[in-house]
Amino acid sequence: MLVWLHVILLHLNRHCLPIASVPTEQSTFGPEWIREALIYIDQHLEIDLDLQYLSKRVAVSPAHFSRVFKNLVGVNVTEYITVKRILLAKELLLNFDEKISTIAFQCGFKAMPHFYRTFKKHTSMTPSEYRKKNS
Repeated sequence: MLVWLHVILLHLNRHCLPIASVPTEQSTFGPEWIREALIYIDQHLEIDLDLQYLSKRVAVSPAHFSRVFKNLVGVNVTEYITVKRILLAKELLLNFDEKISTIAFQCGFKAMPHFYRTFKKHTSMTPSEYRKKNS
């Protein structure tokens, strides 16, 4: 019985409540749960984020989350998170004199080789080269 109540409430939350709310300029970009997920990703880049975790957080199936996310954002969840982390790393490298390893961990990278490889893939230079070239 509790499961059916949950299903009904979930349906109401996803399909009925947004219709009743006053439309805003922001509300034209997909369902509310996508906006919540994007905000959550931006605010929590330092933690381990993946499709399973994010889909559970916004109460949709991983397959649905992935499909809708890619249709609206244009890239898959993993690539989006990686790009956001690299953008944050670039900002931190230029604005703070922290060690590169500290910055990598602040951006959610758990292993330095992975950080270097990913950073170089997206910027065509290592983090130290990027810092030197752009300081």
